Amino acid sequence: MSKRLDQLLAANEALKAEIAERIENLERTESIARISDENPNPVMRVNTIGHVLYANKPAEVMLEYWGIDVGDRLPDEYCRFVTDAVEAPEPVELELPCAGRFFALTLQSVNDADYVNIYGRDITSLKETEDQIVNYDELTGLPNRALFQDRLRQVLGHARRTGKLAAVHLIGLDRFKDINENLGRDAGDALLQGFSTRLLESVRVSDTVARLGGDEFGVIQVEPNNNDGVSVLAQKLLDSLERPFKIKGQDIYSSASIGITVFPDDGQDPEHVLRNADLALSYGKSDERGNYRFFVTQMHEDIQRRRTIEADMRAGLENGEFILHYQPKLNIGSNRITGMEALVRWNHPDQGFMSPAEFIPVAERIENLERTESIARISDENPNPVMRVNTIGHVLYANKPAEVMLEYWGRGCPR
Repeated sequence: MSKRLDQLLAANEALKAEIAERIENLERTESIARISDENPNPVMRVNTIGHVLYANKPAEVMLEYWGIDVGDRLPDEYCRFVTDAVEAPEPVELELPCAGRFFALTLQSVNDADYVNIYGRDITSLKETEDQIVNYDELTGLPNRALFQDRLRQVLGHARRTGKLAAVHLIGLDRFKDINENLGRDAGDALLQGFSTRLLESVRVSDTVARLGGDEFGVIQVEPNNNDGVSVLAQKLLDSLERPFKIKGQDIYSSASIGITVFPDDGQDPEHVLRNADLALSYGKSDERGNYRFFVTQMHEDIQRRRTIEADMRAGLENGEFILHYQPKLNIGSNRITGMEALVRWNHPDQGFMSPAEFIPVAERIENLERTESIARISDENPNPVMRVNTIGHVLYANKPAEVMLEYWGRGCPR
């Protein structure tokens, strides 16, 4: 009988302790509820193993996202954060992407208690602003190079899995520098913005248009039917520039050059696809502006040849390998010499006299000032007239003895 009484007393004490604990938990919950119900940000309370004890109205979006209710346990991943909060001396911070929104969560353990408070803050606008700064061009609002490359990786991955084609169009505005210098940077910016709009109007929603920097743009064409489909889009992009841009009350006409690569033929990864498109663009600008060029393998060999010639030219200028030949101009009627043409010839140490058709196009890619200064060092002490002209007859340099000819022709020389 005594033993039975002891058991009943013990059970009664346990029941009272349990009731007291529940009352205490209820008071805690009611306490946080009074504080949190009017809070516009999510607030929750969970126990140390992740069961939700309380959630205010703004926190319901997170419960719905997790598919749980008050009384249920958080997903395992977030229970681990709860454990970290209990054990850590400082609050645990994390971000939660939730139903198209982003929340910053702070998990804070309460001293001498068996629960953790979770405070949320909606940072969706902040994340969107960060994304805009990191991934988009400030002037045009288009994706920047980083986002362009990321999307290109995705498009090429999809094309590889499905066996479809993908194309990259690299677009460079022709003589954009002239517009900046003659009309001002504001006019140049307006042209870039206007061109961006026309590019977007020319492509499909599934394609990507990006500003890669300066006056260079890129288009990722998703799943063209064939090369003809790529050509059609390239021509459409060029045609978008036929109408003038209204800038500062003036009609400004512009043109562009396009370099094109097609996956998988012209590269197996984004780096090679972009590099080859850039090479095709360079060829397009040097051969015929206002047009588009597809990449071909021969371009790699040509660019290596150009680089070799450029390196040899620099050495040749230092070594005096360039020679000026003077070709008289004869007036047939009077049978008198009325002038002369100065022709540059290159006596290469290994190849002999090289054809101007080989080295003149390369020379035109070297800065005029650098070329002029190089020949000036060789020619200034020459007692005979020495001039340098480009392929369309503009005088780039003339030494002192040659000035008499310039005066005779009535021309000046840019210095």
